[in-house]
Amino acid sequence: MQNDALATRDRESGTTSAVGRLLRALTDPEFTDEEGRPDPSQVTDEELGSLFVAAYRVDTSAPLAMRAAAATIRAAARDRRPRYTPAACRRLFELLVEECGEHGWADLTLGLDALRDCTGPVPDVSEPARSLVGMCLVRDVVRQPYALLAVAALAGKETLTTAVERLSRDVGPIVADETAVIAGLPPAEQAVLSEMDREHRFVAPLAHTWHRSADNPAYVAFARRALETAADRTD
Repeated sequence: MQNDALATRDRESGTTSAVGRLLRALTDPEFTDEEGRPDPSQVTDEELGSLFVAAYRVDTSAPLAMRAAAATIRAAARDRRPRYTPAACRRLFELLVEECGEHGWADLTLGLDALRDCTGPVPDVSEPARSLVGMCLVRDVVRQPYALLAVAALAGKETLTTAVERLSRDVGPIVADETAVIAGLPPAEQAVLSEMDREHRFVAPLAHTWHRSADNPAYVAFARRALETAADRTD
């Protein structure tokens, strides 16, 4: 796994690097770093991606040093753009499945971001993607619908069709139309729209999300239909 690769690199170098100290802090409950907290600016974007995956399931029950290391990595990941190896991408999707199974929800945009910034051939994540969609769709309220459609597409046509049917249930024609349009977009465009699903209630989606949507003829046509429908209702 990616943790083993990072540890092996450290052993071969004969030194304890920043990434090595951070990795041990994230995975060894007995670890204490006498040299102080490592600076995440010393790790590469690819190493940061692997460390982010290692930090993902560190929670409040973990030792203080482990929680501190995880917080450091998460903050660095917010400020930078981590890169993910194919193995790290696959592992992150598996962790999202675990998270969703335990807590009923997981941030799907994290997995989509990892695939977007994958350093090698994009791995097959259809199995964990299928599990994620299945767990999300059984809930009364479906969160992150844009991201859910993008993840459903990764799982295959049958799963995507099921997701479209569920998201189109008990909604108005405009929402149903948008859902069908998004389901038909290329994966890259679906991933862009998923950025509107980020879990920040008081932060508007990034401007480039809307700009990229405006570049897509299918989504522009939907927006025009939606405006015309809304205008007809006011007449």
